[in-house]
Amino acid sequence: MLLHRYFGSHAFETLDEVTLKVSRISTFNDPFEFLYVPIGKMTPQKARTMVEYKINNPDASPHFWFVARQRFSNAKNEKELKRLVRKSIPQLVINLVSGFEKIKNTTLENRGNVADANLRAICFCDADKVKPLDEILIWSHYANKHKGVRIGFEFPDGIVDEITYREKRLEIDLSIMDSNDATGSALMQSIKSKSKAWEYEHEHRLITVKGMCEERTMPDSTVEHFLRFNREWVKSIDFGVRCPQKVIEDILALIKKDYPQKVMCRKAEYHKTEYALEYKPI
Repeated sequence: MLLHRYFGSHAFETLDEVTLKVSRISTFNDPFEFLYVPIGKMTPQKARTMVEYKINNPDASPHFWFVARQRFSNAKNEKELKRLVRKSIPQLVINLVSGFEKIKNTTLENRGNVADANLRAICFCDADKVKPLDEILIWSHYANKHKGVRIGFEFPDGIVDEITYREKRLEIDLSIMDSNDATGSALMQSIKSKSKAWEYEHEHRLITVKGMCEERTMPDSTVEHFLRFNREWVKSIDFGVRCPQKVIEDILALIKKDYPQKVMCRKAEYHKTEYALEYKPI
């Protein structure tokens, strides 16, 4: 399957450096991103199961252990820390049950912070399924009003997930936590779900974590993350109907020099009679 990434700028740099910039969930243009509906009722039994899971799975619960180390700062080593945490299980259960409604009512900002703390994503479009009129909108929104570039990638299986479009927001039972991390799986699913209002985009997402990315400090001092891809995954390059000739020439020269495989290159043109785009091979 060919999936397309639209670029308003930095298409040349992406191909030259063989890296894709990944985005924080909070920077996406849909305000409903990660906006699941929290449900569930916490019971002492569920709370104890959740606490014991966190204790027995430290790699899956880094925040829990960060707080524990602050709370028991006098612990001499990890063994003593675990002993003190286990001793406090009854109080942790009480705190979790009494504070569960507050957890359910976590603010939008905190939900965004949870996602931004570690998750990153890259959005792609299955352009072959997009209707001609919608294609004009996508070029306008994501490729600098048709001045940009569209790169087509063919990824190995299992790298990219298709977005599910829904009538209603995803419900997540926050009172469930077991060895399979049901809540974590549901949270991941919320990142792959969007309103049907966006269905025209036919979006797919590559979801990753900061640890898998290259961290860079940008000229404006902001920190961004980039993910490497294989040159062989690049199968096509389309230039917007308003794309400057210099951009076209630079990218074509780069492709000829650094990309040994055949890459289909085309220039978007106005349809002669319809509100639609046509693509002419270069």
